[in-house]
Amino acid sequence: MGDTLKILAILGFVICAISILVAFLAFAKGYRKRLNRIFTLMSISIAIWSFCYGVWLLSRDHDTALFWARN
Repeated sequence: MGDTLKILAILGFVICAISILVAFLAFAKGYRKRLNRIFTLMSISIAIWSFCYGVWLLSRDHDTALFWARN
């Protein structure tokens, strides 16, 4: 696996962590506001996507990579 793929995978995990942090902050700021709940859900979906992206880049075989690419 090339160094570029490893860097991109690490960036995917960093984006995942930042998105979770932003989601937590938006939810803690005011969970009763509709806009904050929508933003929290959007941040969580970005976190899930970026986690799957990172795992996809680190996959060693075709079947595992295809599974994470489809999720």
